[in-house]
Amino acid sequence: MVIIENKELEQFALSPLSCFAVPVEVFVPTCGEPTVLSYSVCERESREWEEKYKGRLLSDEALEDLHNSFEAVVKKLSLERVPNENEWMMEYVFTPDMHLPKSDSAVKVHMISSNAVLSKICEISGCDIEIADDGEDVIFAVLDEGRLLAYAGMNDVKYEDNSVEISVETAPEHRRCGYGIACVAALTKHLAGKEITVRYKCSRENFASSALAEKCGFKLEGERFSFVCERI
Repeated sequence: MVIIENKELEQFALSPLSCFAVPVEVFVPTCGEPTVLSYSVCERESREWEEKYKGRLLSDEALEDLHNSFEAVVKKLSLERVPNENEWMMEYVFTPDMHLPKSDSAVKVHMISSNAVLSKICEISGCDIEIADDGEDVIFAVLDEGRLLAYAGMNDVKYEDNSVEISVETAPEHRRCGYGIACVAALTKHLAGKEITVRYKCSRENFASSALAEKCGFKLEGERFSFVCERI
């Protein structure tokens, strides 16, 4: 199914004010009908491509043809495609009725809901993280003598479906210690307890991140390919 992008969003993306644009985005859910989100200026190409590759929109052949079919279109718009590691994303979901797997981890995780507290931790850790001082925005972190080793935080709140996208970061020297999993599990439990759906995204090539989501009980919701372009 082809869906046309919001007119205002498209106009802004194609204006000189924007450096990037995504004229086509493909989402293939694990259950349900795939969707192709398209700018109106390339609606015809999107519909022809979607019809041609129905049932295999993310096949190598389909994606190669997607690039070839839209190359002339994006050039007319003074754009060029910018392949990157995040163009193909795995999207996971954890709904309030799901259950976190039992864990025997002894990792201690701290909930931080104050920027005053967080700024002191960042000063010691040499990082720059902020949260909104509204009592709702929180991070869950693993600390060692005030130094941040790993944390999970809230990225994007979607009020239309009461969901929150989260992310996780772990200091390179402390990876593979279970800290990231502990932080994601704690944040997910906190949000699900408030009847909020939790979403988690990672690059298809980031196998460690996918494994983390699955270990925390997330279910794969689908795969998304974004045809990202930049202004030339």
